[in-house]
Amino acid sequence: MSNVIIGIIGVVLFIGLAIAGAVYLGPQFTNSKNVGDMAKVTAALSQIVSAVELRQQRTGEVLPSNTDISLLVSEGYLKSLPTNPFDAARPYQLYSDNGARVTNQAVLVVGVDIGSSDRAKDACIALERQAGMQSMAHLEAATAVGMGAWTAANPRPGCFWRPLAGSLMVWAPVAS
Repeated sequence: MSNVIIGIIGVVLFIGLAIAGAVYLGPQFTNSKNVGDMAKVTAALSQIVSAVELRQQRTGEVLPSNTDISLLVSEGYLKSLPTNPFDAARPYQLYSDNGARVTNQAVLVVGVDIGSSDRAKDACIALERQAGMQSMAHLEAATAVGMGAWTAANPRPGCFWRPLAGSLMVWAPVAS
């Protein structure tokens, strides 16, 4: 009988410690998922940028900013289309420096909208801190600047708020 009581106490202690660990470590696990997903996004952006630059170098043609990324797959510059881990419905896209996707403007930025959730914002904050940014004002809707002004002032992969899209965008510059 005492073995049964000791067994029950052991199970209760195990469950209690598991719950306490989940409560205490929960935010750390969530944050590591955000950072991992942001790493996937930045890796995909880097691959797309490399594909755009390689294509432009080999063909001598500058891609218009309204080009669909699937062209890079069909021409063999990318193996497959990357998936957005924050929102699969929001694809990676090519943009001009002012955020346009039109025929008469060259690709200068590859970007992906990741939404406006707290998870997206936390991931953007982590990315910007990693880049050495102190202020996170550019992630707030009230202080957002246009894509062209932001990318010109910060020629590195990054994250900022797009007021017209109502979401955060992760982007990387394409060499011109």
